[in-house]
Amino acid sequence: MITRIEIESFRSIVRGRAVITEGINFIHGPNGAGKTSILEAIAIALYGSEWVRGRYRLGDLVRRGASSSIIRVTYEGIDGHKYQIQRVFTPEKTIESQTYVIDENGRRVAVRDREVTQFVVKTTGIDLDTFSELLYVRQGEIREILRTGRKGEFKLDTLLRLDAVERARQEVIKESLRNVNARVEGLRGRLEVLGRELDSRRGELARLEEELNEVTKILSNKEGELRGIEDEVNELSTRE
Repeated sequence: MITRIEIESFRSIVRGRAVITEGINFIHGPNGAGKTSILEAIAIALYGSEWVRGRYRLGDLVRRGASSSIIRVTYEGIDGHKYQIQRVFTPEKTIESQTYVIDENGRRVAVRDREVTQFVVKTTGIDLDTFSELLYVRQGEIREILRTGRKGEFKLDTLLRLDAVERARQEVIKESLRNVNARVEGLRGRLEVLGRELDSRRGELARLEEELNEVTKILSNKEGELRGIEDEVNELSTRE
């Protein structure tokens, strides 16, 4: 879930930020206010050059007069952790050194355009095709959906593509369960190995204890012999 968006020098937006809450969030404003630009910025933050390629030129995205655009999106991944994406680009190229993902501890967990996109897909469970086909609805498509419904009827499920989103969500859950099951199996295998190692160590410990007992007996006998020798020496000394 996306929780925060920050945009600088992107299309018509000089600087802006928004906090996203759970449930349905509406972006409203007059024509040219930048509503579509916000959605485009989110898509670029998530998928970088993969989203831009074939759709735009970077020079069309950077606000006129600015040297670069900055987009930051904070989201919660399917692993329950929060991450912030930052992408910076000029009219000519992406600035790779300033394009990264940081975790909730401020540690960089992905750097450069391609690696950032791969990390986003991994932690959201939503690849570019799923996002563009199921989750991203353009303004013209909304009008078409509204026109196809019967008069006075608002097809909210069609507009939001809830069935498709639910299928995508189920796939994410299944993939997460597969990962968890794989990890559980790995831990079980490791536990079996450790169990065998523990049994081996116990056997080795028992053997060492037996050896220690034998050595202790030998030492005790030698101490007895030594005391006997000392007694004989003392007796000889007394006779002299």
